[in-house]
Amino acid sequence: MRQRYNKGSHELYKRAVTKFLTGKWRRSDVLVMVEKYAGIPRKYILDAIKRKDLAELKELKEEAIEAITEETENLIAEIKEGRRPEEIEDVQIRRRYDGSCRKERDIAKLSNFHQIINHVIYEELKPLLNARIEPTQHASIPGRGQTGLKRQVSHYLRSELPICYFREAGCSERLSVA
Repeated sequence: MRQRYNKGSHELYKRAVTKFLTGKWRRSDVLVMVEKYAGIPRKYILDAIKRKDLAELKELKEEAIEAITEETENLIAEIKEGRRPEEIEDVQIRRRYDGSCRKERDIAKLSNFHQIINHVIYEELKPLLNARIEPTQHASIPGRGQTGLKRQVSHYLRSELPICYFREAGCSERLSVA
């Protein structure tokens, strides 16, 4: 049987960290994380962005991504052992008033490592989430549910078998073949 998920590996974790960090290099929480785990001062990254020195920026980003990937691997190993990592902060939930529909909403603020772990989980489950739906599967997808199954059975009975009539049967009802 085909494997329906990606096994966690260094490359998968690196891809997840890269996706998480894309477009977030100026955020202060990300820069603090880079300073803590990669040892790169935020000043170096911000100066490289300001000067538009792409070669230096690429080198700094790769170094930071590698260090954060190693830390992510350590955190996931701790989680798999059943321990709660100290680096992962608790989820903060705040109630905010939504002015457009006049409701109070719970807004959750996740730490960076929560978000990275979410990216890792997505990368691991990507084959399962992108799996092709076979023609005989009738899920809750528009045009594929119960009516799709009825259409397929009707077509099959009309085209391939010399049956002219058929009847739906419930679970409690038994049909006798005469």
